[in-house]
Amino acid sequence: IRRVFHTLKGSGRLVGAKTLGEFSWKIESLLNRVLDGSRPASPQVVAMVETARQQLPSLRSALAGEQVYADLAGIEAIADRLSAGEEVSYTPAAAPAVRTTVAWPGG
Repeated sequence: IRRVFHTLKGSGRLVGAKTLGEFSWKIESLLNRVLDGSRPASPQVVAMVETARQQLPSLRSALAGEQVYADLAGIEAIADRLSAGEEVSYTPAAAPAVRTTVAWPGG
């Protein structure tokens, strides 16, 4: 699973899809902490990975030019806190107000 987010990070950055690359990097970083033993794979970590996985179709849609609403900043913030060792959970906003655009060179 970490490798998938690693690949999405690198591929996103390579093609200029900064939002995809940075989002994937946050989840990869969290999973790196689990793999190096500096934090356990708690239920909160597993839930965060599932939350991130659920966002991937939206990020793909944004790459295709569709308007997408997602709370990527909120998810990333919780991923950072989990990476730091906190046991916190992501709670989605009632109605995400952040329009996510994924930069795509030339398009």
